[in-house]
Amino acid sequence: MTTLKGQGVANFITGLIGGIPITQVIVLNTTNINGGGQTRMASVFHGLIMLSCWLFLPGLLNLIPLASLAAILIALGYQLTSFTVFRTMYRQGWSQFLPFLSTIITVLFTDILTGVIIGILAGFFFLVRGQNKVAFEKSFNESSGIHRISLGQFVSFLSKGSLQQALENIPENALVQIDGARAEKVDLDILGVIRDFRDHTSKRKNIRLEVVGLELQQL
Repeated sequence: MTTLKGQGVANFITGLIGGIPITQVIVLNTTNINGGGQTRMASVFHGLIMLSCWLFLPGLLNLIPLASLAAILIALGYQLTSFTVFRTMYRQGWSQFLPFLSTIITVLFTDILTGVIIGILAGFFFLVRGQNKVAFEKSFNESSGIHRISLGQFVSFLSKGSLQQALENIPENALVQIDGARAEKVDLDILGVIRDFRDHTSKRKNIRLEVVGLELQQL
């Protein structure tokens, strides 16, 4: 029940902020694969075995120490862990690594629901902290005729609407430069706005666009 609540809360909040709610059963699927399962029937049989144990062997199941079950889950989870993920999250900065690490530690010492809540709160803290800084600045150089939009250090999805409006207000036949040299973290929603402006709006309004400091493959 605790796991169900944790996944429910996480999926609900993920949907609110534009994410894709999913239900993950990685440990169960890995156990099936390690046991030789190759088709969907492996999951069906797994469910039937669980149902049979719940119906006919509840007394024996209650005799299994919870510490033993926890140890099995931790061992399987450790086998699924890739240290490349830890290294990647660390390289992305503390704003990404601390929520990630706090979620793992809290889940291990408490439960999934508490871990998810702590991770969300940690991520929200860094989100608000970064949002307090200027997301982007818009300027116009009269001598060169360039409309310049400089992205700040952190640009979250909360700035999506204002960035869209700023780009829409640029007149036709203009010269535009979007400078992301200072940006350390740019949300995918913001990249989507820039991509849409590059692929559609700029062509419709005959705008010459130059993107600086952002990897083109991200766009």
